Amino acid sequence: MSEIVFCVYKPKSGCKNKLLSCIKLNVPTLQKLGFATDRKPIICQSKEGQILEIFEWKSEASAKLAHSHPDVEAIWGKMEKYAEFSSLAKVLEADQPFVHLKAIDT
Repeated sequence: MSEIVFCVYKPKSGCKNKLLSCIKLNVPTLQKLGFATDRKPIICQSKEGQILEIFEWKSEASAKLAHSHPDVEAIWGKMEKYAEFSSLAKVLEADQPFVHLKAIDT
């Protein structure tokens, strides 16, 4: 069964555009490798500057397999240089019943 994932990244100072470049490669790479569904990812930004990436894994197993694939590790390694990985609970707007975030074009 597929799974929706919310990824939360807090860009390091001066690294937002580098992070966005990596994010734009992330899901297409996961899709090409068969780990993510064809559903278009959603990229958005909180008022405090966190970048959220929302996409769909094909399954729990594909999410686990992706963590050991060299093409995926290369992208995620760069993302770690440009951002701190955070949680949805740290997004200020997430404590509201209707969360409004700024859309980012991919």
